[in-house]
Amino acid sequence: MLPEDLYRIVWIEDAQISPDGRRVAVVRKWMNAEHDHYRSEIWLAETVGGEPRRFTAGPREDSHPRWSPDGHWLAFLSNRGANGGGEKKQIWLLPVSGGEARRLTVQAEGVSSFAWAPDSLRIAFVARVRTGPERHDAERQDADSNAPARIIGTLRYKSNGDGFVYNRRLHLFVLSLESAETLLQVTGGDCDDVEPCWSPDGRTIAFSSAGHDNRDFGTITDIFAVDAAGGDLRRLTAGTGTAHSPAFSPDGGRIAYYGHESPHPGGSRNLVLWVINVGGSEPRPLTQALDRTAIAESAPIWASGGDAILIGILDRGTSGLYAVPAAGGDSAILVGGERLLSSWTVSAAGSRIAFTASTPVEPPDLFVCERERWLQPAGEHHPIVERRLSNVNAGWLAEVQLSQPRSFHFSGAGGLQIEGWVMPPSPTHALPSRHPETSYSVHPETSYSAHPEPVEGGAPVPTLLNVHGGPHSFYGWGFFDEFQVQAGAGYAVIYINPRGSQGYGEAFAQACCGDWGGGDYEDLMRGLDEALDRHPFLDRTRIGVLGGSYGGFMTSWIVGHTDRFPAAVSERAVNAPVSLFGTSDIGYWFEHYELGGDPFANRDTFLERSPLSYAAQISTPLLIMHSENDLRCPIEQAEQLYVALKLLGRADTVFVRFPEENHELSRSGKPSRRVERFQILLDWFDRYLQQDEGRTPRSAALRQAMASETTAKAERK
Repeated sequence: MLPEDLYRIVWIEDAQISPDGRRVAVVRKWMNAEHDHYRSEIWLAETVGGEPRRFTAGPREDSHPRWSPDGHWLAFLSNRGANGGGEKKQIWLLPVSGGEARRLTVQAEGVSSFAWAPDSLRIAFVARVRTGPERHDAERQDADSNAPARIIGTLRYKSNGDGFVYNRRLHLFVLSLESAETLLQVTGGDCDDVEPCWSPDGRTIAFSSAGHDNRDFGTITDIFAVDAAGGDLRRLTAGTGTAHSPAFSPDGGRIAYYGHESPHPGGSRNLVLWVINVGGSEPRPLTQALDRTAIAESAPIWASGGDAILIGILDRGTSGLYAVPAAGGDSAILVGGERLLSSWTVSAAGSRIAFTASTPVEPPDLFVCERERWLQPAGEHHPIVERRLSNVNAGWLAEVQLSQPRSFHFSGAGGLQIEGWVMPPSPTHALPSRHPETSYSVHPETSYSAHPEPVEGGAPVPTLLNVHGGPHSFYGWGFFDEFQVQAGAGYAVIYINPRGSQGYGEAFAQACCGDWGGGDYEDLMRGLDEALDRHPFLDRTRIGVLGGSYGGFMTSWIVGHTDRFPAAVSERAVNAPVSLFGTSDIGYWFEHYELGGDPFANRDTFLERSPLSYAAQISTPLLIMHSENDLRCPIEQAEQLYVALKLLGRADTVFVRFPEENHELSRSGKPSRRVERFQILLDWFDRYLQQDEGRTPRSAALRQAMASETTAKAERK
């Protein structure tokens, strides 16, 4: 896989099965090379099999398809418009039988999500409501010359990817299709109201909100209810922790939701499935005994009879679908395996489940499974029948050699059991040129074999140690373009889930809190040594290390505590926790829990766990990459470390700044910049880890920078 292959991959997202279970609407998304933007369309697949067909063909992005409960309509979000696209996303409506799409909303800030009412005549949606003066730069940090001053009185005044939000809160609206598309705003105030869910009788909307007095100072959210015609809000949960993603039971008497009871940030806490009576009762946790976190990709889904609830569970690098008894008891896994699920929905009868899933050697694709009953009574057996409905990347997969990882386990610091993976390199190769818009025919029966592992005893290969972000994220058995591009460039790839990662229990996820750079650092170093001992084809002398966000922190920390790595890339990193506390959109509450306190009360700890404090010990050639509009880890975090290293005379330090991008560059940045980022990253490691010194850098910008640096060194000499 080459960096340019990003233009060739089609991503399948947001599987939505029709109420009768006969069809699945799914989003097909790709990067458009010609116009340097993203394109997405909605396709329909028959659950009995056959070729999927395109349902929408907007000029930009069509997404978030949702069937009306009567099955006659499909509503979706789109940024198509009179000028060929590019406007804010609005709700559009299409009859399932075909025809022209019509726009239902004209929201100045666009629509972020919506939900159909049970009568198929109303839609509840979420949109930003402006409470301050109009500005031309709602999502940009740089104001135009005529913009008024920003007068801010709240802590939650900015958000990565959304810019300044102190006067642009998310609220709920109800749109009536029956009465000339009448619009009613049903919530307001200085907080965000999201995730609307209708009661079965269509009278009430449940939603998630931080509608309490101390919302500025933590992450507590609650489940609220409001009459669909407007009125006073009712808080249904106790306000002690996190509660979100509500789902009404079929009889309307109960609500299932995800949450936990800790007032601290939820990354290290398991999201537990809870049920509460709408009329008032103490919430009941249903999945605490699993000691695994629920996946918030989809709200809980009730069985048609109300006896079970379907949720996704993350477990040791995999994700599966579990049926949880609504009255409590043991859960049953319905969909599992060494793969990652990314979306799922259920037909009205509950016997058919559509989902998207990926493996390390295949991007997400569409599947359906049949299960007569979710919970099997003693002595009964109801087999699960699974079918693949699409294979959108068949042509690309037939032309590219991907690498299959091997997992391993070892004892980390303090005896914790840690999981890691080794992915051998794939041979670099030139792929035939082909227009990125070309579609592939679907062959659901086709399977692919990954490139075999290098023969033991062959020439050792350079290796890259990857560190994930979070820190409460995880690596696992899904497709990750980062690793396949690195393997395609001739590198073996090592990736590890150190303490702090999700999927191994709550105590494991919390084990790094207050100890960044401690046990987690030891886990990574032990994991690297374990991989080297197990696989002789890994070159012990040519190892690079890289990571982003918390992974960037760990990369900067690693090179400040060991010189075993010939090269490193620290991306969108936390390098100076003292200043991150007040400059990040989440820093003031995130660091309080993750590092244990505040910098003004616990300054010694903040400095002791700061990579910047160890700049003088960094001798590893370091590439620092950061986005200029990053509000999660602001670019000053990169600037401080870069300036320190340059003043210390570290010539092999390069700073790469990406304009207009935020913290999500590597996942959703401008297509050309995502490709350029890959090129720069690989060029850096090639320079220090590859034995071919005559290799021409992929990135023209880095090639010019290296030439200038060589000239400067010669002049200094």
